[in-house]
Amino acid sequence: MVDGEPAFELSFWCGTCPFLFRRLETARQTLSLERVQERLTGALADLDDGGVIDRSAPSW
Repeated sequence: MVDGEPAFELSFWCGTCPFLFRRLETARQTLSLERVQERLTGALADLDDGGVIDRSAPSW
């Protein structure tokens, strides 16, 4: 996510093809490595903060 917009899309993986990431049109800026590291190592206020539940929960 960059400024609340998805930056990459993970292609559907069927088990026979490699994972493929596609950069989305909305991703037009460069990210700072330090900022990404801070985001990944920082604590979350709750599990839904930052879309953790949205990204990891099945959509059935």
